[in-house]
Amino acid sequence: FFFVVTFLMADDLYDIRNAIILGNFPQVISDGSSIKSNPYRKQEENDAMLAERDAIVFRAHIGMGQYDIVIDDLANATTPQLKAIRFLAQFMKADAQDNESQKANVVSSAKDLLKTAEESLTPAMYLHVVIVVASILIQNMEYEPALKLLRGVQTTAASTQSPALLEVHGLVVDILLRIHRPDQAEKEHKQMATVDDDATISQLCAAWICLAKGGDAVEEAIQIFDELKEKFGSTVLLLNGLAIAQMAKGNFDTAEKLLLDAMSKRGSDPETLINLITCSQHLKKGMDLINRYITQLKSSSPNHPWVRSYLAMESKFDKTAKSQA
Repeated sequence: FFFVVTFLMADDLYDIRNAIILGNFPQVISDGSSIKSNPYRKQEENDAMLAERDAIVFRAHIGMGQYDIVIDDLANATTPQLKAIRFLAQFMKADAQDNESQKANVVSSAKDLLKTAEESLTPAMYLHVVIVVASILIQNMEYEPALKLLRGVQTTAASTQSPALLEVHGLVVDILLRIHRPDQAEKEHKQMATVDDDATISQLCAAWICLAKGGDAVEEAIQIFDELKEKFGSTVLLLNGLAIAQMAKGNFDTAEKLLLDAMSKRGSDPETLINLITCSQHLKKGMDLINRYITQLKSSSPNHPWVRSYLAMESKFDKTAKSQA
């Protein structure tokens, strides 16, 4: 869900927009505080830019797992855009706590918000709400409704020439890769490239599609990740992308170095830990190290799908072992 970020004033928000796409949340929060009104812009343009700045910064807090900050700061939010972001924070918090009833309530409220937002907002601003609500649906693994929602606004996004069109395409690519349709994701990316082939989100989507395709395309993914890393610096997202690509090529020593670098930046990142577990197994590392990573993952992300699957298999194994005793 971290491809999702809306923007109106590209010059003012370029750095933090790219930072959140790349998962550099601390930079977003730090740089966001220094972005002020532009005296050369109209008041309504400044208001729109500052609103988008706040939205991006709140998303960065969500990305860092600081859900309560967003929930508390937006307790009295009145705009549909900020309400949607608060719902996202509430959903992520409920998911982390394995609170299924709260998750269902948030999803229901987010869907209701779509109805009122479509009636009260301009088509361009409505897109921003759609993107956040679609992110909630994706996190809830409601891929078909999310895809339908995004497809339904693509024509509107194109007609309004809203920059949010890239985020819409990016989310569609994300869904198609999640449901193992890299062929369809590639078609979607071609449409995305006609909007802005050089945009960071377009480049990231291209890299993930290349990884999904495998084979010779992996080398292209490495090139894209390397170029982004050189341009914007190392981030946990880019380092993991590179590590996955290196593992696909059988370069597990190189992958491990990249993942340890990612760990030094964000030690509790679940994707880094999962990739380290996989990499360590291929390198035939000792079980003490592998179990340490698993324990850390279970502690920091107890409701991550990987952890749930692992615990389910562990329980099944234990039952089978007892039945054979």
